[in-house]
Amino acid sequence: MEHVVVSSPRSGEDYSEDAYVVVDSHGTFLCAVIDTHHGGTFTHQQSSAVAQATAQAFRQGAEVLGDRLVRGLAAADQFLLRHHPDFGAVATAVEVRGSRMLVAQLGDSRLCRSVWNASGYAKLTPVHTAENPDELRRMETALHSGRFHVRVHVRDGQVTHRLYHRRWPWGWSRHGLMVTRSLGDAPYRSALTAEPEILTFDLSAFPPRTLFTICSDGAMDAVARMYGRIRSRVPTVEMGEVQALLEQGLLFEHDDDATAICFRWEDSERPGAA
Repeated sequence: MEHVVVSSPRSGEDYSEDAYVVVDSHGTFLCAVIDTHHGGTFTHQQSSAVAQATAQAFRQGAEVLGDRLVRGLAAADQFLLRHHPDFGAVATAVEVRGSRMLVAQLGDSRLCRSVWNASGYAKLTPVHTAENPDELRRMETALHSGRFHVRVHVRDGQVTHRLYHRRWPWGWSRHGLMVTRSLGDAPYRSALTAEPEILTFDLSAFPPRTLFTICSDGAMDAVARMYGRIRSRVPTVEMGEVQALLEQGLLFEHDDDATAICFRWEDSERPGAA
């Protein structure tokens, strides 16, 4: 499996809210981008520890496709609850084996693929936020308890919904959460779920040398620019150029940590290849 990783911390090399994992062995490819939030500043060492807990679970064998994905994210969840209870994290994780790709989705990280259209890409994963009616219905009991509520915010013409929890007896939490599924987040635990949404894809349905990307929300602008630059020549573009375009895109000012993992099959690995 060809892949490249680009990560650009917003606050310098010593601090990063993003963690990533890549495991490619014995015919199975797994990767994940984990984007932490809240609780102050997350150091690179702390995010690396989250990645290490996830990778350790990924490397354990499993007969059933998807078991390692769920186990890896559960390990990250337990690590955050045990060591950093005020922090939470969203994640997108992928497992590829044979002609199947499973995706575990939590929150607002995302998976994209190359397509022949004006933008050059399409998003394959949903976003779990309080704007999603299905997510609000899932949280209905918690919202009726009086311990949580959702506020609508408008900033620069953009509407967002945030979930707040009551901090007895001092009122409501200060910042709130935009996502409704996450790892960790102990103060919000009874309203959120750490159970990922699992999506399954048949790889034989995608064109040869389709380029896939998982990324944190802070990297999405750079990912979009990269796909726009290569949309007419995806089958022939080299992964070195993909990496260079992402790094170039992250030279633009960005107000969040940014991580992206791009991957595709070499011709001999493609499902159905002779």
